[in-house]
Amino acid sequence: MVATFLFARFQARLDPETYSSLLGRLHLTWKPSEPWRFITYAFAHADWWHVISNAIFLWVFGPSVEDRFGHVGFLAFFLAGSVFAGLGHIAMSPAPVIGASGAVSAVTGAYLVLFPRTTVRILFIVFFSFYDIPATWFIAAAVILDFLRLGDGGQIAHGAHLAGYLTGFVVAGGLLATRVLPREPMYDLVSIWQHRKRRAALKAAVEDGQKERAARQAPDTEPVISEHAARRRAKITALLASGDRAGAADEYELLLSENGLASPAALLSKRSQFEVAGALYQLARYPRAMSAFELFARAYPNDPQTIGVKLLMAAIAVRHMRDHDRARAILDDIAPKLSTDQQGFAGDLRAELASSAVTPPNQPKATP
Repeated sequence: MVATFLFARFQARLDPETYSSLLGRLHLTWKPSEPWRFITYAFAHADWWHVISNAIFLWVFGPSVEDRFGHVGFLAFFLAGSVFAGLGHIAMSPAPVIGASGAVSAVTGAYLVLFPRTTVRILFIVFFSFYDIPATWFIAAAVILDFLRLGDGGQIAHGAHLAGYLTGFVVAGGLLATRVLPREPMYDLVSIWQHRKRRAALKAAVEDGQKERAARQAPDTEPVISEHAARRRAKITALLASGDRAGAADEYELLLSENGLASPAALLSKRSQFEVAGALYQLARYPRAMSAFELFARAYPNDPQTIGVKLLMAAIAVRHMRDHDRARAILDDIAPKLSTDQQGFAGDLRAELASSAVTPPNQPKATP
């Protein structure tokens, strides 16, 4: 980047016309027959301040990102940032553009995902003092400024900056989410988000347990859930929160065998009841899944998921339990409330019911 700038300045001293011709071949403008412009424009700069400012940002944020991506990966990412930033600029402005700002913005967007807890040292010229501030604040402020100045008609390609930030954020987040790039526990943005999600799930489990204890201890009421059942229910919720759906399904079956479907202990919180019923279904424990889904449907008749739950109950009855009368009753009950997609699935189930009525199970059709 610096070498290209110095070479261009040298050409400008030798022959201004050659310099103008060189910039004309490097700058980005929409010419489908010259796709190289999406790369070359990032290595050309208008003046010393332009190249120095981009170099400083790349020096601050680039090395850490390169450490995570590797040398070749970082080069590919930088060039991809140049391409997508260029596309962003072309989509928002017809003006030709030069400079690495878009590609550098992609680097800072990736830095935001990979190192959200770090700080950067900034010199405030007004006070001529250095201050350490969170990197997320600094990058977020830059993004907001670009948004506010978008379309102001100035000399800065704010659209390229915004497209670059988005590219870096998406690429780094995608690599972490798919584990192509190893995660840093409690350090990168994806790990922090997942940790907070787990904490929220555990907090919900604790709150469910507290509500149950409060209900058991409420005055003028008799405990309706035994201490043993309450502990098992809390364990089910914790297993679901940790992602162990099979373990939660096992514990729920024990809960039902110990207390029965009619016991208040059989019905979990709305989210837990839905998840454990889905886990039983995925494990092909269809009778228990049917019971768990039925408890959900009875307890939460107005929930948006209830119609889908009943449709799944009809499918279980048709395909796994051969209980055709129950399936018909469910389908008739929910028929007026089905969405277009659900109506198609319900139609398939009715066709299967009709086919079963014509040809009893395990009996071949008669042939002429």
